[in-house]
Amino acid sequence: MFTCRISVHELVETSYLQGSLTSSGMSVQRAQLGARIHRQLQASRPDGYQSEVYFRHESVCDDITIVVEGRADGIYTKEDPVIIEEIKSTLLPYDQIDDSIFVHFAQCYVYAYFYLLQQEECASLIARVTYHQAESGQSKHFDHVRTREELTAFYEELIANYRKWAVLQRDLHIAAKTSAKAIAFPFESYRPHQREFAAWVYQSILRHDSLMVQAPTGIGKTVSTLFPALKAIGEGKCEKVFYLSAKSVTAKVARDTMRLFYDQQLSLKSVSLTAKDKMCLLEERNCEECPYADNYYGRVRPVLYALLQTQDALDSDCFRQVGKEHTLCPFELSLDASNYASLIICDYNYVFDPSVYLRRYFEDKGRYVFLIDEAHNLVDRARNMYSSELCRSDVETLRTRIPQAPGPLTHAIDRLLTAFARLEKNCNDSVVSQKEPMEDLYQLVNSVINECDAFLQMEKDFPQRSDVLVLYFQLIDFRRVYEYYDENFITWYAASQEDCRVRIFCMNPANQIQARIAHGISAIYFSATLSPSLYYAELLGEKEKAKRVALPSIFGREQCALLIHNAISTRYPHRRSSLPAIVHTIYHSVHPKPGNYIIFFPSYRYMEEGAALFQQHFPDMHVHLQKSGMNEEERHAFLERFEQQEGWQLYFCVLGGMFAEGIDFRGDRLIGAVIIGVGLPQINVESDFIRDHFNEQGVDGYHYAYTYPGMNKVLQAMGRVIRTKKDKGILVLIDDRYGSALYRSLFPAHYRHARYVQDALTIEEQLTDFWNDSQQSGQF
Repeated sequence: MFTCRISVHELVETSYLQGSLTSSGMSVQRAQLGARIHRQLQASRPDGYQSEVYFRHESVCDDITIVVEGRADGIYTKEDPVIIEEIKSTLLPYDQIDDSIFVHFAQCYVYAYFYLLQQEECASLIARVTYHQAESGQSKHFDHVRTREELTAFYEELIANYRKWAVLQRDLHIAAKTSAKAIAFPFESYRPHQREFAAWVYQSILRHDSLMVQAPTGIGKTVSTLFPALKAIGEGKCEKVFYLSAKSVTAKVARDTMRLFYDQQLSLKSVSLTAKDKMCLLEERNCEECPYADNYYGRVRPVLYALLQTQDALDSDCFRQVGKEHTLCPFELSLDASNYASLIICDYNYVFDPSVYLRRYFEDKGRYVFLIDEAHNLVDRARNMYSSELCRSDVETLRTRIPQAPGPLTHAIDRLLTAFARLEKNCNDSVVSQKEPMEDLYQLVNSVINECDAFLQMEKDFPQRSDVLVLYFQLIDFRRVYEYYDENFITWYAASQEDCRVRIFCMNPANQIQARIAHGISAIYFSATLSPSLYYAELLGEKEKAKRVALPSIFGREQCALLIHNAISTRYPHRRSSLPAIVHTIYHSVHPKPGNYIIFFPSYRYMEEGAALFQQHFPDMHVHLQKSGMNEEERHAFLERFEQQEGWQLYFCVLGGMFAEGIDFRGDRLIGAVIIGVGLPQINVESDFIRDHFNEQGVDGYHYAYTYPGMNKVLQAMGRVIRTKKDKGILVLIDDRYGSALYRSLFPAHYRHARYVQDALTIEEQLTDFWNDSQQSGQF
């Protein structure tokens, strides 16, 4: 028998929820406000009042067991008749509060029915909905007396209405499980090490373990993780798989890989989530006044039901088409469809970011599997997710945008500005930091948020509303991050003549990552560069748990000539003096064979100076420069140039930038890369905080803050050249530090055939031999 689990509020919303979408930031803020009000009101109730009373009830409909769970806000057990209370906070003016929102009473009726099932002697009771006006602090309640017979009839009708959704879930579950069990590996044979990779993933899911895999380019990471995860669904070992990516290009690879399984008649719902701005059907997103948001909840159910019966692979094009046809928000439609999906392909944000993560999946533990692609990116991404800053100028701007005489909101803003003034006095032209959280600042920010929320509810139409909303969400983000504060955070602030900024910075996001991972049963981290593995295990929170595996490359060493020029210093003080030697090394590296090369520099300025000097000395070679802040169209045009194969085409790019990772240059599109420097981040205050933090933990903090992140950028850039077994290419690294024992140890096994050279002419001689040997062998 199939079991369908659902919460009380989800059950009643299926039949009775109406209304429009609201901005997610505001809805989250109100949920947090509501939770605080709940606790306050529950604490004020008399003896005999029971709060957060858990109920669980099973109903059997044919071959489906519907399990409904939830917690009643409160029960007055000593009243006669007994009162079941549902508490709702509201920002409506007190005199406008009434009992017209039936979905609130429906929720209360369900708890009343569950209570009566436990109290056979009770014939009737009171269903009470209490509304608390957040701004005034006043409460108003409405009582509905209901008999056992009335509540029984109500609940039976509610279950009958929900039955078609339970049947749909059952049918989707059976189809997914049956078809996933039958799929085969989608290629004639496994690549080297691919079968063992897939086996490790499957075993980790079965054992509810974590796994970290460094899998060099070419092994086929996506299919090696998706295939065993789908088989685990087929065997009933997990219920939902999240395929998490750092970039849209890797998400596309996952979607393309899924087509190989759909070609085998896989019948399993997959939903690809795309950012709200990219999904929006308006020229400029405005969720406050959007026809696609208007009464969304009252209109979405039949559309969603029909959609789930017609398509398996649901992506942004699909949701935009259906949304446009039915005037429904495509983004929200994709979120609702994800409830019924066995596979969700999405950005890291939807699991880890505290501002946008999918709360519907992380209230309780589920049988989820997380496949985390390019997992080396998660560390910095998570650091950014759990860091936030607030500037005095933003608070001043908010003050000027309030279109009325001084009131509670302006007073709250003024108090916050006074706090900024005190901080500025402490700065003395330097950065001030503290490990302890700024509780007083948090309270002032919280006060501004609460007053701003009430203000926005009352003032629906004024010219600066959109500006106020932007600033309001910045305040919410700052408060949200503050509430995650632990020993891995630091607060710092600094002042200039123009502004004062306060920043909460997450130095180690391991706790926050693991808090989300703990809601599932297994996490698989994989990337071509997860070295040193202990460094990543520490920062991902997997040091004590995950099995760590490093797979060898499937490419032969004869495919790649790797030369390291370790007689040039690219340290910052030596950069200007090193340029002539670097330019000549670049020339002698590319001269043996015409083609497309990328020249990676550690900064834009260094790159621009190097390119200018190179063009001055070697004008016959074509030079193209990466520009700062390139948009999607400019990025696409830059990549299209790699299709040309005439003469020498040199692309000067920034190490760690958009062309150093996640780009698949196959064949002759790229035959070599020259990498200048060891990728160290520029010395900065936050990297120094990371250094000091890990020094205190007993490890070499400099490596954690600078060396390892820099080397990862180098390894990612190196990985652009050899993408298939048919590729042939050269890699030249320039920096004297590569000759040290530390940096030699940081190269994975498939790069330890490097030859160390001391001059550019030797590089040209060896690369000439390499290309000549390749031509004579006829293999490439």
